[in-house]
Amino acid sequence: MLKTGMQADPVALPEGEKCAEALQELGFIVVTNPFGASGWKDDYSDECAGWPVILFADADEPGRSHVRTVAHSLQGKAASIKIVDLYPDRTDGSGRLRLDRRARSPGDGPAGD
Repeated sequence: MLKTGMQADPVALPEGEKCAEALQELGFIVVTNPFGASGWKDDYSDECAGWPVILFADADEPGRSHVRTVAHSLQGKAASIKIVDLYPDRTDGSGRLRLDRRARSPGDGPAGD
């Protein structure tokens, strides 16, 4: 469950566990849902109410469909919604995120700072 009061920080919401772990290693606040691309339930959107949310899409159709479903579910609840298409030349963004993490110095914070 996300705590209130820190809602200026964006919440990263990837499709899968590997990507969630890689984003967490980069310093993001991360939430995800069970059962991957087909596991989102509208009730989960309530946990993100008031938070800016960044959705990370895998390049395959289930991943893109997942992002559309989640974005629709978050409408009117999340403070803002951004969609990042993770490296469309790959089907799983976690590998690239892990490569990016190794190239960064410790303490750099989330990418894009």
